[in-house]
Amino acid sequence: MVEVEKARKAVEVQLAELIKLGDAIIFDSLKKGQPSSCLLGDVLIEVKKDIGESWFYYWLRSPLGEQCITSLARGAVRKRMLFSRLAEGNIDLPDYKTQQLASAALAELNPMRTSIERQLTEIDLLPQKILSEAFGSDPTATK
Repeated sequence: MVEVEKARKAVEVQLAELIKLGDAIIFDSLKKGQPSSCLLGDVLIEVKKDIGESWFYYWLRSPLGEQCITSLARGAVRKRMLFSRLAEGNIDLPDYKTQQLASAALAELNPMRTSIERQLTEIDLLPQKILSEAFGSDPTATK
């Protein structure tokens, strides 16, 4: 079981590195893309037109998006945010071509992420498989 845990940690590191790579692509697009500051409300309305929805989706999941959303959330006990509050936020938006290039690079990461997540699922099932083989039972059989 120690080896299973080592394998899980190794795959989790791979997943974390892949996420960091995605974040780096977003940061890089902001460096290269001559960003302009926009209100998030305008971006949300225009996301189907001149704003790449893939780029925006990844930006929201990046540390920059997370930081923006966290700064806009209100509430002492339970954080909440109305759309009107979110719409007040600002985003630095690279030009459309840069967004498209970044989105294409980010899309290349999706199959890798799916594969890594599948590996994690398989690793999580290993203890059950090992025990069922040791005791001669079929883990897929129903009672």
